Amino acid sequence: MAAARSSTARVAVPAATWAATAGPPASGRPLNGLPGNNADSTGAGADGVSGAAGGHSGGGGGGWTPIGRGGGGSGGSGGSDNGESGDGGGGGAGSSYPTTASVTSGTGDPRVVISWDEARPQTMLMDYPRPWLLGGKARFAYASSHPDTSFACAVDGRPLECGADGVRLPVGKPGSHVFSVAATEPTWGIPDTTPAKAVWTVPHDDRVFKRSRGWVRKQVARGYRGSALTARRKGATLTYQVRGARELVLVASTSGRSGTVVVRLGNRVLQRVSLDLGHPRTTHRQLFRLGRWKKARSGRLTITTTSRQPVTIDGIGVRTR
Repeated sequence: MAAARSSTARVAVPAATWAATAGPPASGRPLNGLPGNNADSTGAGADGVSGAAGGHSGGGGGGWTPIGRGGGGSGGSGGSDNGESGDGGGGGAGSSYPTTASVTSGTGDPRVVISWDEARPQTMLMDYPRPWLLGGKARFAYASSHPDTSFACAVDGRPLECGADGVRLPVGKPGSHVFSVAATEPTWGIPDTTPAKAVWTVPHDDRVFKRSRGWVRKQVARGYRGSALTARRKGATLTYQVRGARELVLVASTSGRSGTVVVRLGNRVLQRVSLDLGHPRTTHRQLFRLGRWKKARSGRLTITTTSRQPVTIDGIGVRTR
């Protein structure tokens, strides 16, 4: 006669709906297998094991409930006292359990595996700034999948006070910045372990460039951070040492009859940027994407004019995150 094939039944149980101990499998062991320390008044039973002999009854297994909260499960089999069977005792208190785990119970056929996944809050960003900011405020609004949650915020890893209605921040110094927010479930204090994040970058102004002959710095009331570099000389260059860039943008002013610049990183040409807007009496400050990469790039950035037509350079943006 062929041996019977064993099998395993796997049941996923959301923590939010888990209430009490399941019944015993074929082996007779209770399904709750986590140690506890509460028993009924007369028995010595604890979570996860049948009641031991003591008095006239043994304590039943306690229920599985979130983070140790919980009443007992059904009464277990009674212990024995001088050969007499006792009555089933009351269940012990539920044991705390990890947020994600599984328990295998029983040696019969089928074996039963019960797993659960704690329902953590999920944090969502409802409003966040554009990737590139030249000034003003950065506004963030967020929400949670759980009602009445509290939030923990941080900017560049530093804790920041924030309320349920959102937060407004100065854009910060030039460079890339990260805002993160995580909700905390109110009943058990369970935090979201995957905070919602937003990244924005503030460009550097024209003062970071090293300039050749032909460039003049001018104070411009409407310029980026109050100044800009202008040139009317062919072959005039600006240089800047880039480190760890994942994206580069050129901040420049466009107007009618403006010239063109060629931008290189090392020996590679990134872009040929025309600053001619086509409207002689209109000037706009714009961002021109020079390159975007998955792997960070470093090197010497060079901006070179191609003619004697006027060009105005306001700054350079370097996203590193």
